[in-house]
Amino acid sequence: MSDESSNWKISKFSGKDDDWLYWSPQVLARAEARGYRSVLDGSEAAPADSEVLNPTLNKDKIKLRNANKAGYAELLALCTGAKVPFLMVKQARTVELPNGCLKTAWKALMDRYESKEQADVHDVIEEYNNCKLEKGQDPEEWIATKNEIRLRLQLEYAKQDYDDANFINSVIYNLPEEYYAHKLHLKEKPNVTLKQ
Repeated sequence: MSDESSNWKISKFSGKDDDWLYWSPQVLARAEARGYRSVLDGSEAAPADSEVLNPTLNKDKIKLRNANKAGYAELLALCTGAKVPFLMVKQARTVELPNGCLKTAWKALMDRYESKEQADVHDVIEEYNNCKLEKGQDPEEWIATKNEIRLRLQLEYAKQDYDDANFINSVIYNLPEEYYAHKLHLKEKPNVTLKQ
């Protein structure tokens, strides 16, 4: 793909849990832009390296094979910033794909860095509830941080009760005393939006 949108730079993964939250969506977006996301997430399977493909009859399979190779090479290069993720990707080989399996590599990283245990969900909910605007903190930065935590709850843990209305109410409720006048004004409005 020669589209410039697929040529942006992504930092190498540090191997730190906190960095995964910012790094993994960039990898997914890049995979989408470069055409190998379906192989990465397993929605389409790359054919075995040993399978002989006819260039005329098996164009789709050839495309998937090339997507696996390109995606695996890119993911390996992006994980050279730390030993553990690099080794996880390097060892992601299967009988069918002995030179590297993108799906297996991504799954290994997901299993290590994106745990879905119940205790984790409680930690994120607690983080959301404790995210309050501190004195001297930029309100827009605080709202963006709180919204990011809310999106994690929705997307990673399927917590749909964190919708826009509840989020807005949480933001209003957690405003400190110095915003009391704004708080009253916002509470009186029937349809407050995120922009307000």
